[in-house]
Amino acid sequence: LGVDDPNVRLVVHGGMPRQLVNFVQESGRGGRNRQKSESVVVIRRSWLEQQQQQEPQEEQKSWAWDEDTVEYVGGSRCRREVLDREMDGCIDRFGCEEEEEEMCDVC
Repeated sequence: LGVDDPNVRLVVHGGMPRQLVNFVQESGRGGRNRQKSESVVVIRRSWLEQQQQQEPQEEQKSWAWDEDTVEYVGGSRCRREVLDREMDGCIDRFGCEEEEEEMCDVC
């Protein structure tokens, strides 16, 4: 069950979400009154670097972190670009270019 409070401005993830779709759903708890909100993931940088360099073994793939989530949290690409590609199948975005959008922290 989630929180349906329109005044949530900050969503904090204590650890890495396993799948990007879960992260998006959880982060969507913020900003329900159309005010700016933030979603923060708290992890060790060394852990993230290890995940970015490691190929999961075949038997571990069901337990491995979703590559899209690792790219979104620790990558150098526009966060909206990663979300659009993975959630909507859109691959025509290159950065935070839309006039009405807030810039992500990468752009």
